[in-house]
Amino acid sequence: EVLDRLAAGSTRIACHGRDRDGLAAALTGWTLVRAGLDPTVLLADAATQLGGWCRRGGGPHLVIESCLSDRAPDYLALLDPSAAAHDAMRARIAAMPASGYLAAWCGPGLSDALGIAVATVETLGTGRRGLDWSAAVEVDERGRPRLRVFRRGRFVLEARPRPLGPGMGPGILAAVAIADRLGVGSTAIREAIEEFEGPGRRLATLGSYRGARLIDDASEGPRGVAEALASCRRAFAPRRLFVAYQGTSWPAGPIAIARLGAALAEADAAWAVAAPATLLGAWRALGLPVRAAAGPVAAALELSRRLGPGDLLLTLGAVAVGKVADEFLRRLPNRRQAG
Repeated sequence: EVLDRLAAGSTRIACHGRDRDGLAAALTGWTLVRAGLDPTVLLADAATQLGGWCRRGGGPHLVIESCLSDRAPDYLALLDPSAAAHDAMRARIAAMPASGYLAAWCGPGLSDALGIAVATVETLGTGRRGLDWSAAVEVDERGRPRLRVFRRGRFVLEARPRPLGPGMGPGILAAVAIADRLGVGSTAIREAIEEFEGPGRRLATLGSYRGARLIDDASEGPRGVAEALASCRRAFAPRRLFVAYQGTSWPAGPIAIARLGAALAEADAAWAVAAPATLLGAWRALGLPVRAAAGPVAAALELSRRLGPGDLLLTLGAVAVGKVADEFLRRLPNRRQAG
């Protein structure tokens, strides 16, 4: 009810996409702020540049992560193609107005859902052929990404975003498509991308402990975990990578369990914090070397025996897992984040 009052008379812009929607929503909001459109923005994770998890603006636009609302938006960035098969998402797509806009990341099963939309539909992806918007992400010799954006095969802009972790390419491309639809120029969009610091808990550096860098990320599903680890490998190789993971909910199906365990096993060592015994047993049966920790303090104790100068500790998943890094920082003199 509060959200409906907040959104009354506003143009609703929603971003949906597992680990990608937070970045897409925050960057869309930031781009509209930089363009002088003064949007209201509501996020699941705080973004410092937007003042936290909520920004109250005076403009006509409301930017929101789709998980925070079940209402049909006027503009929708759909970055999880599999969601289009769900009845709830199909209902939102069908209820979008004819004046609305749907930017959809291409994937299996998406075409059937797009067929029910009366809103304008544009497709997003990494290949140029047959897509309305496409992006190519490269990494330079310093490990910094360079992103080039094309619309229907024609070059639109090149930007050098900060390494933002999982969903960087899709999230940025969705924000570009929506901002362009709202009339924001390519120069303003590029400047917003290069200034954007990312939403909270997206490969956020918390500090360091005895020479080991502490990084936190909200990614939780197998794909998000794998992308977070890959981003850290690209940015910080050849450092040793340790992971502490805690889920807000734990996978139950055998396929999801195997995929999550395999993603965590890509680290040099990984600990599952407060994980169910059945899950740990399934990983052992699969030969996946994911260790168990009863809680954040126990995980910090185990990690303190292994972390050394130059190592990297990545805490992943639920907010509570951040207590692992808090335990290390608490031990520093005067609680200073050394290094």
